[in-house]
Amino acid sequence: MVITSSGYCLQQGSLWKRLTPMKMDAHRSGYVLPSEQPIKILKFGYSKTRRVECISSGTPGIEKPLSLSKERSSSNGKRHSLSATTAGNEFGRTLDDPINLFENFTNKLYAFRKFCRDYVILGLVLSVFSISLLPLQTMSDLSPVYFIGVLKAATSLGLMNLYTAGINQLYDVELDKVNKPYLPLASGEFSIKTGIIIVAIAGFISIGMGLMIQSPPLLCAILTYFILGTAYSIDLPFLRWKTNGFLTAIVMTFTRGLVIPVATFIHIQRYVLGKPIVFTRPLIVITMFNSIFTLVMAICKDIPDFDGDKAFGSKTFAVVFGKERVFWFCNYLMMMAYGAVLLTGASSTFMPGKILSILGNLAFASIFWSRAQSVDLSNTKSLTSYYRLIWKLCNAEYFLIPFVR
Repeated sequence: MVITSSGYCLQQGSLWKRLTPMKMDAHRSGYVLPSEQPIKILKFGYSKTRRVECISSGTPGIEKPLSLSKERSSSNGKRHSLSATTAGNEFGRTLDDPINLFENFTNKLYAFRKFCRDYVILGLVLSVFSISLLPLQTMSDLSPVYFIGVLKAATSLGLMNLYTAGINQLYDVELDKVNKPYLPLASGEFSIKTGIIIVAIAGFISIGMGLMIQSPPLLCAILTYFILGTAYSIDLPFLRWKTNGFLTAIVMTFTRGLVIPVATFIHIQRYVLGKPIVFTRPLIVITMFNSIFTLVMAICKDIPDFDGDKAFGSKTFAVVFGKERVFWFCNYLMMMAYGAVLLTGASSTFMPGKILSILGNLAFASIFWSRAQSVDLSNTKSLTSYYRLIWKLCNAEYFLIPFVR
């Protein structure tokens, strides 16, 4: 069996297989194979790692055996690692050095995304953008000052969300090894020192921005989020409220359901647009919506963590009342929330907004109820998927709220 530098592998005079990747790897790295001399195949194997080793047949361009390899890893999608070395002598560097650097960077970036709980930050940022549209009255309000004000609010609150998510993981390392072993501190992708640095920087910058922006409602929201988020997680006497389902519901509903929406609205209306503070109908709707959805998420978030919470003595609703009761309570509460939003949208005087709100919420409610019927309460992955769906539907709702007028 031989392989020519044109990229074809010949066996007994017939075309057997085209090894284009080997040719491309060699050319990309600067090791150009001669155009006519055949190269003998020493061995060709395929498993999780596919490796082709070849040696020149009297070719001046390659004096010693050349090894080309292509590896695939299934741990995080498709990743490729290419290497070329000579037997007994190396070309001064391996081809996989730049690729390894890139892979290390992408792995750390992915670990940082998990540490941030990016889907939670996305929900917060979308809520800020959605609420920031409510005080607008004319197109002239869409000025650079407005967009800068929105960006400041989203960035400062997003960083405080990173702080609360991070400090929660710092105090939950052992618990997360049971409930969420994929998180970077529990899995060892990040060290505790790295986690502390990220949390400290995020909290410092967020509070610093709140002071510099000089918007009292925004600073109030940041500090409230900081205080309650810290009390929720840290293991000190009378604190670590996350072990109590009732306190968890209060903290999350009050912070994300009430404080952040109202503070963001006042920040934009009074301190960005310079208008008098007037609580509008859409603000009441989004506050109600946020409060109910956040309450549902606060209650059902611990259902997938039932085993670990029970082992560590946490008195979550799922542990106290049982997974099935809590699960169906959350389902009915969600349907009540959709019913309230549907009625509000139907009573809107803005016809396009009315139609969009009715159709959109009917679709969201149908998707949610259909998914709830298929959840396997004994399967952690099924429960986690259900919980993530609630977040996605909550985020989707933020695109409809501005149309309720």
